[in-house]
Amino acid sequence: MLFKCDALQKLGHLKDQDPMEKLKKAVEDFQYFIPSGEKSMILNKLINSFDNAANLKREHQIRQRHSIRHLRRFTVTEYRTLVETRDKFNQAKSNMDMAKHEVKQSKSTEQIEKRAILYQQTVEIFDEHCNMVMKQLEELTSIKGNHANDMDEFITAHKDYHITMANILK
Repeated sequence: MLFKCDALQKLGHLKDQDPMEKLKKAVEDFQYFIPSGEKSMILNKLINSFDNAANLKREHQIRQRHSIRHLRRFTVTEYRTLVETRDKFNQAKSNMDMAKHEVKQSKSTEQIEKRAILYQQTVEIFDEHCNMVMKQLEELTSIKGNHANDMDEFITAHKDYHITMANILK
């Protein structure tokens, strides 16, 4: 096996449940009706091929899932964080706009001074959120690169699987 993670090993078909393993079992049962000789040797080769194909398929599923792990986690981790940060940014922007409107609506100089201080605080909070959003957007470039590498690994693993499977089933 390529990877030793228990959670990943539970992917796909269980032992003796893969279609190739079922076919192997059927050929083994059929082999009892064939006398020993050349045809029996051919059936033994088929049995070995089906067993190897089933093992390869199981390993391939694990490798494929491992190769796209960053893509699968993106919606749960990075994207969720980005959405939460964006929502906080939008809330800070609306608070800043509201404080600006209150400064404009002020009648006395005391109200103007108090609301101007509140407005300045909301501007600072808005700047903090803006910087957080900018930082996360800059990180997306490296995340995109990781995803491209994952896709390359995925496609390479898929190609290798089909080449190896073709060699097994010759």
